[in-house]
Amino acid sequence: MGGMIKCEVCGKILHSLSRHDFVKCDCENGAFVDGGDSYMRVGGMDLTKITTIPHKHLKDGKVELIYLKQSQLKSGYLYKIIARNASYGIWWPKKKGFIISRYKFNENFVFVEYHWDCQAFATAKPLRMIEESPFNLSKIESNIHKHEKEILEYLNKFV
Repeated sequence: MGGMIKCEVCGKILHSLSRHDFVKCDCENGAFVDGGDSYMRVGGMDLTKITTIPHKHLKDGKVELIYLKQSQLKSGYLYKIIARNASYGIWWPKKKGFIISRYKFNENFVFVEYHWDCQAFATAKPLRMIEESPFNLSKIESNIHKHEKEILEYLNKFV
C-alpha cells in the first residue's frame, strides 16, 4: 500500500512506495513519509499539519484514495477533506457539497466544494468526520451568506 500523506502547509501529497523510500516536502514544515509497504514513518515540524491519506494500489499501478461516500455523511457535520481549496468542510447534502472557508485574492468567504461523486467540477473527497458543527443547516440554508461571519470563524479554527 505504501504510506501517503498531505502536508497542509504547502498542499503537497507525498507517497512512499517502497522500504526506505523517504519522501519529503520542501516547505517550512518539512513533512515526510517513509517505509512503503514495510512500515510507515511520518514526521515534520508540526504533526498537526500532516494528514494521512487512506488509499489502495490498483493492479494497473494507479492509486485510488479511499473516501467516504455521500450516504455515509451526516448533514451539518465537519469533515476532514481532500479538496482543491480546503482541508475541512461542513457537509451540506442539499448541495451535495461541503461548506468551506475559501481564500482568493486576499478575500475570505464561504464557498461550496462538491463531493467527488456528484458532478463534473467536484473536488472534495471526505476522509473522516471531525465533529458536529454548531450550525443547523435547515435554518440557515435559505441565506447562508447572512451567517458567513460565524461560519468562517468556526471553519478558520481548523485551517
